[in-house]
Amino acid sequence: MHCNEVLDKVYDSLGETLPLRDQAVILLHCLWCVHCTAEIKKLRMAEKEMHTQFFPPASPLDAAIMEKLADEIEKSLVSSENTPAPVGFSLRSWIITGLIILISFSTVFLDMDFIKIANLAGTSFLLPIGITIALVLTGYGAFFIGSHLKELSDRFRL
Repeated sequence: MHCNEVLDKVYDSLGETLPLRDQAVILLHCLWCVHCTAEIKKLRMAEKEMHTQFFPPASPLDAAIMEKLADEIEKSLVSSENTPAPVGFSLRSWIITGLIILISFSTVFLDMDFIKIANLAGTSFLLPIGITIALVLTGYGAFFIGSHLKELSDRFRL
């Protein structure tokens, strides 16, 4: 075996046990090759060092970092109490959007020939249209009321 093949086998087998035949071939090669012996010895030392605790614990550093994080959290909590909560869409934007939805629902069907559709499908075609419109309007109203609950309760004295 050549040096490259031996070293490749050793590198590929890191953390694993080689078959007995490969171990014997590597051992015989290392008896004659000083270069591979030195490389394998360095590799085994590095592998052993990586399995032990490589860096010593730095408890003063840990304590300083945790103290700094606690200070930052405390500062952010104090600053968040002083700043008002972010406001979403304004009441005006909600009303304009609601009017656009209502107008679009009322005008989307103007071009349709309802008599022809009613003759083909019966009057039951209006049921899915009505359910869709009701769901959209109910959802929009629920989001509007939910996002402006405080303003609406103050306005209507609830």
